[in-house]
Amino acid sequence: MSERFHDHWWRVAVLSALALICTGFFMTVDWRQRFATDVSRLLPGGGPGDSAAELFQRLRQKEERLITGAVIPPEAGWTGRRDEAAAAVTGTLRESGEFRAVGVGAGMGDPDAFARRVFDARFDLLLPEWAEKAGISLKETDPDVWAAAITNSLEEFLTRPEASALADLIPSDPFPLSVALLEAETLLVTETNGESPVLFWAEQRKSPFLPEGQAPVLQALEEAAAAAADLVGARLRHTAVASFASESERRIRREITWLNAAGVAMVMLVALVFLRRRTLLPLVAVPALLSVAGGLVSVLMVFPVAHVLSLVVGALLIGVAVDYGIHVLLHRSGDENLNHLEMLREVRRPLLVSAISTAGGFAALYFADLPLLRQIGVFVAGGLLAALMGAWLVFPLVRRTAHPIRMSPPGSGLSGRWPRGLVWFLAIPALAGWLRLEWRDDLRDLQPPLDALRTEDAAVRALFSPGGPRGAWLCHGATAAEARRALAAFETSWIQAGGHGEDLFSLARWIAPAESAEATRSLFGGMAGFESAVRRELDRAGFEPDSFAPFFEDWNRWRSADNPSYEGILEDLANLLDGPPGILLRGGKEGWHFLVSVPVELIPTEWRTPPQAVPLDQLETLNNLFAQYRHSAWRLSGVAFGIIAAGVMAVCGWRAGAAALAPPVAAWLLGMGALAGLSSPLGLFHVLGGFLGFCVALDYGLFNRHSQTLGHGPPVSIRLSAATTLSVFGVLAFSSIPALSALGASVFAVVLAAWLWVEVNAAGEVGQRVS
Repeated sequence: MSERFHDHWWRVAVLSALALICTGFFMTVDWRQRFATDVSRLLPGGGPGDSAAELFQRLRQKEERLITGAVIPPEAGWTGRRDEAAAAVTGTLRESGEFRAVGVGAGMGDPDAFARRVFDARFDLLLPEWAEKAGISLKETDPDVWAAAITNSLEEFLTRPEASALADLIPSDPFPLSVALLEAETLLVTETNGESPVLFWAEQRKSPFLPEGQAPVLQALEEAAAAAADLVGARLRHTAVASFASESERRIRREITWLNAAGVAMVMLVALVFLRRRTLLPLVAVPALLSVAGGLVSVLMVFPVAHVLSLVVGALLIGVAVDYGIHVLLHRSGDENLNHLEMLREVRRPLLVSAISTAGGFAALYFADLPLLRQIGVFVAGGLLAALMGAWLVFPLVRRTAHPIRMSPPGSGLSGRWPRGLVWFLAIPALAGWLRLEWRDDLRDLQPPLDALRTEDAAVRALFSPGGPRGAWLCHGATAAEARRALAAFETSWIQAGGHGEDLFSLARWIAPAESAEATRSLFGGMAGFESAVRRELDRAGFEPDSFAPFFEDWNRWRSADNPSYEGILEDLANLLDGPPGILLRGGKEGWHFLVSVPVELIPTEWRTPPQAVPLDQLETLNNLFAQYRHSAWRLSGVAFGIIAAGVMAVCGWRAGAAALAPPVAAWLLGMGALAGLSSPLGLFHVLGGFLGFCVALDYGLFNRHSQTLGHGPPVSIRLSAATTLSVFGVLAFSSIPALSALGASVFAVVLAAWLWVEVNAAGEVGQRVS
């Protein structure tokens, strides 16, 4: 042994250097900061569905910090202590220092400030809509026509019951334009009765996806619940992104621990059962461990933050990388005269072709639209190359042992025609499974099941929306003017589909489009004699014109002053919105949106969401995006297959290359067909798992073909490799995270089909030799 280390000192030096570099690198990594559990980390900044993805990101920044809840009265009722319980809960939350704002009800904290700002900008925002209802064109330049319309509108309004609510505003607003504020009031203020639950909201200061935005916030909510219970016996219900993020992170980390531990344990168990000498374990383990280390270093060097799912999938790379050690160790296992260096030279072609072509295929995923696919592609490509390097460095250091395995080669133990008959019997329904293939992509597949939290979330949302579920859409654009035009197009589409315009509920419906606001300024800026005409009409109708002096002051100031721009006015309004109404209007340099909603039962059956509008149901939006990412993954898998096939053909020649590619192609068709028949619909991670299974099956095809060219039967390494791979990904198939389960099941199905293909073909060859 010492002579071997002396002869190959440089291999020892390289291995030692790699170990030190990886150890030093990992010691400097802040694992909590570099690996995230936040699903939003999986969303790209570009790629298919750019605007929808960016809009989701913008909304997430507002919504993720908003906590909504309700204080449920005790069985005996509030007994006059409802306001006291509300004050106890909100006071406890404010005192915690974890929240930027806290409010009671489903409305905003200060609706009066919002109403005042709208009133100040009433001539820009409300006058065009009033003119349309009054039947006056914004091209009308006769001041007498406008004065008559104003007086008639005022007289009509004063006969209505709500006139008393706005009596103080009439001297400043004879139109009156402020009527629109009453229409918007229900969006900003909520009414409650004496026995109803106390609704509250709170906006936390720190991101719920950071540790400091989870435990302290949840602790504050627990203290608020205790305060309500101690005071009147009430209980607290709430829904918060922090709750989902904290529980999801806990379960994902637990999943990582047991999946990786179980995967490594299964590989070691298979090796211990079938290898004759325990000293051979390092030959299998070192390349596999180097693959994980190499994958981790690669992904952390390329990406500033990676999702933990890439860590799970990458760590299970051990089930693939272990194949290299197995194929090298068991090559011509009965020949004791062949040393490991000579053995490596003999298998270099299939070993290099397998590793480099598979790494190149996964490297193609770096160009995927979905960040998770890019991360997995880099992890697997770097890991496989590290495993190849490990096998090349480690094996010459150890003396070769003849017959190192307690396992017979493929095909042994099978005789007669029944194996092939059985395969054909299974192949027909497997291929027929493609006829049942359906696709479904769901963002929730990336998370562990959180049923209790989702039930609580639905209950709280029902309290905040007692009228039943509502459909909601975001009409968006790069500027406020574009977003307002998108809202107008939405209304037009809605009405053309048979819907009623009055059913639409939006803060912006009474905000004039930018073009109308500009036309209004231009019209009245150049109109002479307006004030005198209005005074004459008011006097004729029996009003005292001088009592409207505040109106004339505001009017003349608006006509002459350098007023804020249309976008500036709306940006001020958006900044005033907080609490649940904060999503109604958002804007800034990153873009604008207006929210519009309607009860679900009123949505016309034939209506479809128009362009520039995105459903507020983020799950639907992101599922559509994930479907696009699956199409992208399909295309990249095709490119990767082309890279792999070209590499195999170039090195092996077209005949040998075709023979080596036949088993993985057949296995992919059979395995994915069986999966489609048994568990359709399939999704993005079935595509990824199928591709990974194809790459594993390619190893079997390459080494089987190489063994045939040397005049031998299928190598025994295929059986051991299949046993380790199937055990690792069989464990993964039982993951509680649907995406990981889909990945494991896909790899398992394709590798199982490849192994059966090799076994049956080997049995046929044995039968021919016996005959």
